[in-house]
Amino acid sequence: MDIKTAVAVRRSVRAFTREPVPIECVTDILERAGRAPSGSNLQPWRVHALTGSAREALIRRVQEKMEELPRGEGSEYPIHPCDRAGDN
Repeated sequence: MDIKTAVAVRRSVRAFTREPVPIECVTDILERAGRAPSGSNLQPWRVHALTGSAREALIRRVQEKMEELPRGEGSEYPIHPCDRAGDN
């Protein structure tokens, strides 16, 4: 796919279903994402894929934090020169 087509067909999804994603799909996404470039070539990511009770516990913790910090905790590192650590 060329860049013009990629930009033209791009879309954002902001609604999710409760249907589980097949593990094969998750594995494929993670393998492809591992080759993606990052800002300043830092590759800062750490990926954790959870299922079952561990996933449910994480969902509960995130929901609790959202009440406490509705705008999130801020960046771990500056992504853009205008960014300052901790700014939202």
